[in-house]
Amino acid sequence: MIKSIGLDVVDIARVKRLLEEKEHRFVEKILGESEILEYQKRRNKLEYLAGRFAAKEALVKALGALLKERPAWGKLQVLNGPDGFPKAVLDEGLIDLKCYNLHLSISHEKNIAAAVAVLEEVK
Repeated sequence: MIKSIGLDVVDIARVKRLLEEKEHRFVEKILGESEILEYQKRRNKLEYLAGRFAAKEALVKALGALLKERPAWGKLQVLNGPDGFPKAVLDEGLIDLKCYNLHLSISHEKNIAAAVAVLEEVK
C-alpha cells in the first residue's frame, strides 16, 4: 500500500549558478561521501548534482511523517544500485524502514531535473 509520495523539480540553471558561486561548499553541502566520489567521475556533473538535489527533496517529502527532523543532505544519499537505478541510502538510525519499500526515480530534460519518491508500506 502506498503510504506517501514526494515530488521535486529543479531548475538546472539555478544549480549552475550556485556551482559557479561556490562549487566546493555547495557540493559538500548537498552530497554525501559516496555521492561526491561518483560526482567527481561524472562528465555530466551539473545534471548529476541537480538530479540528486531533486531526489533528496522528493525523499524528504515522501518520508515526512517518519522523520523527526529534516536530515542533513549527506545523511540521505542517492546512489545507483547494481541495476543502474537510483536507490536511497540512509544513514543508520535515521529512520527504521523495515516495514517499507522506498522507490525512487530521477529524470533530466534540457533545463529541468525531476525526481519522485514513493514510500510503500509492506505487511
